[in-house]
Formats: sequence, structure tokens, C-alpha cells
Amino acid sequence: MNEIVELAKKIGQMLKDSEEFKKYEEVRARYETDSELQMQIGEFNLRKMAVMNEMEKEDKDEAKFERLQNEMREAYRTAMANPLMTEFNTAKEFSTTALADNKSNLESNLTVTYTTIPFNFNVALITDSFF
Repeated sequence: MNEIVELAKKIGQMLKDSEEFKKYEEVRARYETDSELQMQIGEFNLRKMAVMNEMEKEDKDEAKFERLQNEMREAYRTAMANPLMTEFNTAKEFSTTALADNKSNLESNLTVTYTTIPFNFNVALITDSFF
């Protein structure tokens, strides 16, 4: 079992050393510290909460609800139009896809006496918080 754990640690380190992961980490750092983008995301979240609050009211004002939805959609479009948001989503999607492909390959190749060994390792555990 120790050999399996050591191999899992090696795989985790290889993932951390991959160009995809390095790119994701670099973009994520910029994403998290970009004040303009964070303000846009915060604005969207506030608009979304306003929509949810209005939706939960028993005597919902349909005109107000529609206005709030439009404001939320506009805040979403603004955040998504930020080039850093696009870059972050692309890097995250590519990294996630690469990990999913590797997980599938491992699952299909790990067999012992006709029994598949499930690959249920949490990637965050192996890579010290991947996402």
C-alpha cells in the first residue's frame, strides 16, 4: 500500500509540475488579485442575491423582479467580458479536462486479479489543493 501512496504522490507532483497546472496557477493568482474583476464578480453576486430575495417573496413585484434579473444579467456579461475571466476559465477548463483524462486512463489501467481498483483519490489531497 505504501508503494501506491508513493506513486500517487509522484503523480500529484507531476501534475503540479505540468505546464497546464503552472499556467492555471499563474492565471488564478492574477484572477484572485485583480481588483476590477473581483469588483465585477462581487457586483454580480449582489445582483444575484437581490434576484433570489425577490423571488422568495410571496408578494413578488414582477416588474421589480424583471428589472433585477436584467441587472444581474448585465453584471454577469460585464464580468464575463473581462479578458482575465476568459483566460481564467480557459486555463481552469484545460487543467480540469487534463486531470479527468488522466483519471480515466488510470481507472481503466488499474486492475488486480480481475478487480478494478477505484481511483477515488481527491486530486486536491494529492496536489495540495489543486483548485
